[in-house]
Amino acid sequence: MPRSSPSTIAVHRELEMADGESGEAIVAELRRRGYRLIDVAQGSVSPDDVDLHLVLWSQGRSEQLSRNPQHAPVVFVGPSIAGVPCDATVVIGRALATVDAEKAADEVLSWKRLPWDTHFFSRSIGTVTRRRITRKLASFIEADCERAGIECLYYLADCHDQESVIAAEAHGFTFVDIRLTFETDLDAVQPHSDFGHVRLSVPTDIDRLSAIAGNSYAVSRYYFDKHFPEAICKRFYSEWLEKSCRGYASAVLVATDQNEPMGYVTCQIRDNATGAIELVGVSEQARGRSFGKALVQAALDWFRSQGMRRATVVTQGRNHGAQRLYQRCGFVTAETALWYHRWFLSADE
Repeated sequence: MPRSSPSTIAVHRELEMADGESGEAIVAELRRRGYRLIDVAQGSVSPDDVDLHLVLWSQGRSEQLSRNPQHAPVVFVGPSIAGVPCDATVVIGRALATVDAEKAADEVLSWKRLPWDTHFFSRSIGTVTRRRITRKLASFIEADCERAGIECLYYLADCHDQESVIAAEAHGFTFVDIRLTFETDLDAVQPHSDFGHVRLSVPTDIDRLSAIAGNSYAVSRYYFDKHFPEAICKRFYSEWLEKSCRGYASAVLVATDQNEPMGYVTCQIRDNATGAIELVGVSEQARGRSFGKALVQAALDWFRSQGMRRATVVTQGRNHGAQRLYQRCGFVTAETALWYHRWFLSADE
């Protein structure tokens, strides 16, 4: 349940704004969510009364806000611009007439609720919607989430931006994981054709594969964060694997030994001719027998057969075995980011 009154957002509209670019859909979506909006064009606004400044613009920018920094963070929605204030954030880099109001509202607020995570963990969970935040923006997000009754907030931070890391840690976010993204050029990876023991999954595999998944991710951020019970973490990955086998994934490949499933890899087709490996798991008795390498190589061949040109995979900074596996299969590091969790709990929790 919300703990206090909703946040107040001051809306600034640029005079140069063209027809059809008023941003009214964004304003209406924020109002629908219960935020208190003040139209600056209709009167002056006291800085102490505002939690967030929203600038809707198309041809220019709010010079007045730039010259007179406010206590609250400033969020610009419109085409990309240069020279914005250091405490401001450019959100949408296209004409407002083309903006999806619901997504834009999430970007304006810089956080959103996660319904699936909330349902699964029986906690009100949200996530920060941008990689870089400022101290002012962190203050707004923290207060807004507390008002909204959020219990846990995820934040994937750009590790190269010192301001973001300092802002997160100053506002109660706790480091839980290093997120490593690997990529490979499928045209540069040698195809492998000998995969007699790797096949597509069938419904009868689900129970066995779900059991493997439940015991395969003890180095993940959910296990590391002790607010999430271990039994729930195991079920999280088991259900993710089951959902993948039932159609969530583009394909699930299974490695077998004497027709017994020993491991799996889940594959997703992304935009821009990119295939993504999401989950890789091998049973304890099959580890050390090259099943993981065979699964990853089979996934790369499957992506290539689907017309993909590039493949990616994400793993944890503390999962050295997975990192070595992906490197042996031709992947190189593409991105490093930091996972933080911010809990809003009462003293007795």
